[in-house]
Amino acid sequence: NYHREFIWLQLLNQGLRVWGIGVADAHHVYNNGAGSWRTYLPSSSDDPAKIDWREMSRNAKAGRMMLSSGPYLEVSTGSGAIAGGFDRVSGELKLKVRVQCANWLDIDRVQVLVNGRQDPRYNYTRAANADMFGDGVVKFDHELLLDLSEDAHIIVVAMGENSTIERGFGTSDQAKIHPCAYHNPIFVDVNGGGFSPNYDTLG
Repeated sequence: NYHREFIWLQLLNQGLRVWGIGVADAHHVYNNGAGSWRTYLPSSSDDPAKIDWREMSRNAKAGRMMLSSGPYLEVSTGSGAIAGGFDRVSGELKLKVRVQCANWLDIDRVQVLVNGRQDPRYNYTRAANADMFGDGVVKFDHELLLDLSEDAHIIVVAMGENSTIERGFGTSDQAKIHPCAYHNPIFVDVNGGGFSPNYDTLG
């Protein structure tokens, strides 16, 4: 998975709008990933009978998706842009990040990727930033400030580096997966002129 994600970040840096989708690819009920990776889409209703497939289709095509092996991640900019969306700022970007987990998993790191790179200024860990992380359902809920010097696509990753999803998946092969969630990029235009990719191949 990590190799494919790296290539995806490279493609985004070339200006290609390729949306990420998480699927379990399950062919059997046991030991084949049923429910391990999934994709979340925003919906105007949480009543299954009232979910509109046309709305879901529009949201998917617009990239408004979050991928997860368990954690529920919500990210938006100060002006309300979400995954797949655009924002325009003059240097500083407000980023609202909220992570929730069921009681059988946890996260210990939130990292903001700026144009696919792990900016150390926006790396938050339970070990170094204990006051930022919770132990209840809400694991992380903060407004972050990003100082951007160029146009950038922003992706937030919430990760349980020191835990797995074993408590929920038992003896299946998927039990060793780390709790992880990330979203499709938010494109940020710095100082006007439209969004321009930086063409970084990430080494």
